[in-house]
Amino acid sequence: MNEIDRIKKVVTKFQEMIINAATGTETHPALYENSRNNILSEPLIRNHIPEFVISCRDLKRYWAFIKNQSSTYQGRREFIWGKLDPILTYLENDSFEPIGIEIQDVLTELNIPVISGIWKKALERKNDDPDGAITSAKSLLETVCKHILDEHGENYSASDDMPKLYKKAAKILNIGIDPKINQILLKIFSGCTSVIIGVTELRNKFGDAHGKGKKHIKTDEKFTSLAIGLAGSMTVFLVKTHLESIKQK
Repeated sequence: MNEIDRIKKVVTKFQEMIINAATGTETHPALYENSRNNILSEPLIRNHIPEFVISCRDLKRYWAFIKNQSSTYQGRREFIWGKLDPILTYLENDSFEPIGIEIQDVLTELNIPVISGIWKKALERKNDDPDGAITSAKSLLETVCKHILDEHGENYSASDDMPKLYKKAAKILNIGIDPKINQILLKIFSGCTSVIIGVTELRNKFGDAHGKGKKHIKTDEKFTSLAIGLAGSMTVFLVKTHLESIKQK
């Protein structure tokens, strides 16, 4: 069983349990609490869990809540389906990957439609237009860096390439690590720079921004997944760091 199927099973079991509890089936309080804890402990869907699941910490509170949603069993079933089925639909999306949920969350918080649109385009192109997907992955990183620079009033020129934009954004966000403090983090952040350069080079070699000759070979699916995954992970890191810097100010 893969990770997505495992999470879907957790959600399905919880949904069945609370439907039973809402429609006359005797339910042990411990079963409710354990099942609720299971679904709340899944970080990939934590931000998509309905508010009533979070607030109804025990069976008594859940019963007090659900009985007021409808006086009929069918009405309660439909209410629960309406609240939890979207999570299952989300997990069943063909373009879903673990990083997909996290990046969607941070982009929703950032609330910049053009950035969310580029991420969506990368996912949509992944299977049918891999060259375009790689170009979108690079565009995602470039747009995020430029947005961060704009937000902090930092200038950049049209000739600035991706590594230079990232270097400027990293400086503004104080991403640099003192090598005397933490060698492990220093290695990680050095790797981040390598990721930026790598995605840029991958786009230059395989992306659709340049014309292709007769010898051009269609991008291997694993390279496309690599580019999207790396760009997504770096975007999550940059956006989270950016949002934290805004909150601190």
